[in-house]
Amino acid sequence: MSFHKILPQVKHDIAELENFTFEQWCQLNKDDPEQFDACRLKLLNNLVDSAPQSCKSRLRGLMFTMEGESQRAKSPEDYNLKLGIMMMNKLTELQSQLTSVSNSKSTGKIPTVASTVIPIHKPS
Repeated sequence: MSFHKILPQVKHDIAELENFTFEQWCQLNKDDPEQFDACRLKLLNNLVDSAPQSCKSRLRGLMFTMEGESQRAKSPEDYNLKLGIMMMNKLTELQSQLTSVSNSKSTGKIPTVASTVIPIHKPS
């Protein structure tokens, strides 16, 4: 799974891919892993393209991160474990943010996050 290798032409249209069963995906991966990757990326790109504009950048970044993890994974099981950890970390972060907002409502204080502003200078 990589952005760097050239994948084969996808043999299925989006409507077909959206209706693939788990067993069909498994069989495709077993029979033709490169076609599996091409179909998977076509379906994911279609999903991102159909998302609201405000979400597309974040979704593309997430896809990039996931592809990087797939390159570092030693096996499909290792990859799934890494993705599970990523999801749990995000859920923990969201829970913390929700708790912070909930606490701010009860105390009346708005939570703040320290940040550094980096000035951007236009070339002369």
